[in-house]
Amino acid sequence: MSTSDAFSIPAGENLTCLEFSPFKNSSNLLSYSTLDKLLLLSVEFDVISTAKTSQESKPHKLSLKHFEELSSFDLTGITCISWSPLTKFDHFNKFAKLCVGNLQGEVCVVSTDFNDGKDLGVFIGHKKSINCVSFHPTNENILASVSDDETLKLWNCNSGDIITSQPLSNIGISISWNLANKTCLGKLMVAEQKGKIRFYDVIKHNDENIVLHPIRTLESEGGESLIAADWNKVDKNKVGAVSNREYFVWDLATSYGFPEETKQSHCGGSSNFRWSNFHSEVFMTQGRPKHEMKIHHRGYRELILYKSYGVGRGCSWHSFLPLCVVADNLKLSFHDVSSVVDV
Repeated sequence: MSTSDAFSIPAGENLTCLEFSPFKNSSNLLSYSTLDKLLLLSVEFDVISTAKTSQESKPHKLSLKHFEELSSFDLTGITCISWSPLTKFDHFNKFAKLCVGNLQGEVCVVSTDFNDGKDLGVFIGHKKSINCVSFHPTNENILASVSDDETLKLWNCNSGDIITSQPLSNIGISISWNLANKTCLGKLMVAEQKGKIRFYDVIKHNDENIVLHPIRTLESEGGESLIAADWNKVDKNKVGAVSNREYFVWDLATSYGFPEETKQSHCGGSSNFRWSNFHSEVFMTQGRPKHEMKIHHRGYRELILYKSYGVGRGCSWHSFLPLCVVADNLKLSFHDVSSVVDV
């Protein structure tokens, strides 16, 4: 098993989730939540050359350059976080907009200019706890959410109104967007707890009339219940998920609905699955016992990285660097895998 370069920054108690901004123009922004707060940080990294010759294939490593807490919001029971494409963080423009879901079934949209300007909007419509929220990657006015109430909802972020509400056959656990289809707003993946992953074309007639057209469904091996799922952002044909003790990978180009790969992930139960943003075959899982984190490469026989943490929940990949962050005890732990993965 390989090792990675690691570093950490202090954080609050009882971390519930965390998320890097997925956009390159705000890639150094990171948000995380505790039991009663949402916090926004700036985290900068140095790329240090380690190459002795220009022919070396692994010429650099990452180090923590600077971090700073920028803003916070008093919010309780946060279960998930998503960044809006309106978010920008450079010398000329500093603005952040995020959405969080909570245990009370509320979808909360927050924004800040990192000075005195803050805004909070609460969207009401779900009847039970929110499990995932996701802004459309390019249309800042569209937001998707799924809940324990077995519905998928699309929201108008300007008005807070529900654009459409789609009944699911079971609890919705994860959402991912794909913009590959140029004839519509994109495709939406929705994973359900009882082993089904559904795909929709999202067709826009106008701002208040958006239709979800079902296109295909995947199923877990043996109908295993799913805990989390993700759509690969580097290779749009790859979808991954975890059940209680296994992970699954589907290839949309060749699969007829069932996974092409099924392997044990965590013997005590899995809790998360996240594809990396820099390599099509690299993904991270979390689970038990001992709050395990594993980084897998589908082309390697061994794990890239294995770590266990005392407490903490949540993980995220940097938008383009070979770097992940994991919730730890009173800190955020970062792992640089550039030395063990060809990128």
